[in-house]
Amino acid sequence: MTFIKAFVYIVLGVAIFWLFGLKLMIKLGKGRSAPCPGSLSWLVDLPIRKRYMRSVLDHVGLKPGEIVLELGPGPGAFTIDAARMVGDAGKLIAVDV
Repeated sequence: MTFIKAFVYIVLGVAIFWLFGLKLMIKLGKGRSAPCPGSLSWLVDLPIRKRYMRSVLDHVGLKPGEIVLELGPGPGAFTIDAARMVGDAGKLIAVDV
């Protein structure tokens, strides 16, 4: 059982480093902010991430008829579901670089 726990901790540590630590080091190394490169867009479209997007939008509490501004939508991971939630009476404006 301890081997499995250690393995899980190692995998989580590598994933956190890869997703956050490496990105932070790249930004600090450049000295300026930059948009996420297209070569890393697959991270946004992971099936496990898509599974939780609807619950995030439910938590935000969008209602039909609202006007919503989405800043930095990237490939639009939340855009389509958010537009469906505000409906035809609402409006979703997505602004990216």
